[in-house]
Amino acid sequence: MYVMGAKENGCVCTGFAQGRDSGRRAGKLCSKSQVNVENYRSILLYTDTLVKLQARNYKVLIRGSRLRIDYYTPEEMKITGQIGSLEFEC
Repeated sequence: MYVMGAKENGCVCTGFAQGRDSGRRAGKLCSKSQVNVENYRSILLYTDTLVKLQARNYKVLIRGSRLRIDYYTPEEMKITGQIGSLEFEC
């Protein structure tokens, strides 16, 4: 499910959330080169072509090329690179 977000930090962002996660926003896809992820539990896999994250009831897969985790905290992370797709896995 995609939900339009507000203008933040100079770019118009698209928020994404999974319906089974109590409506909590999972992150912001700001462009084809940046995604900010919130409410994740752990990093399952990290390569330059795939970042796989565990969320509450599902996994988030970010596919692309030259992917890089610019920073992460327990609450959020910023992934940059050529974002090809954003997928949810049950």
